[in-house]
Amino acid sequence: MELRAPVARARSAIRDIQESRELIEVHVVKLAYARLTSQSADKLRAAAARRATWADNVTSHVALAATTENLMLQRLVQMHMDLLANVHLRDHYQNPRGAADLLAEHAGIAEAVIARNAERAEGLMRQHLSHTLDAIGAHPGDAPEPSSS
Repeated sequence: MELRAPVARARSAIRDIQESRELIEVHVVKLAYARLTSQSADKLRAAAARRATWADNVTSHVALAATTENLMLQRLVQMHMDLLANVHLRDHYQNPRGAADLLAEHAGIAEAVIARNAERAEGLMRQHLSHTLDAIGAHPGDAPEPSSS
């Protein structure tokens, strides 16, 4: 029982971070395709192609934010990724392929942004963030009932 409490707290923190990420990163996608240059498209595509490590994940999300040319959004995305690292997100994946599958989704998001397909890019980002919660079994509906004590 003692081990469940830290896991539940970590999953709750991850849900909170993901909720915040959705508010920010979906907007990042909107700005990214509006402000995209050929140089930023190349950087975004290269970052999305990296699929081996947590650092590759961070690089992809931060490269997308950098495409907005808004330093504060870039820093907010980096901060979210740092928070996820602090709660050891990868330790909570229920399927060993979880991380690899999520990293592969970056290419689709990048290509939708590069194609300036707003609806697809935003949808893929929402789906990607939701898939993270799927990978750890931490959708808001999965949250335990608050204790009355």
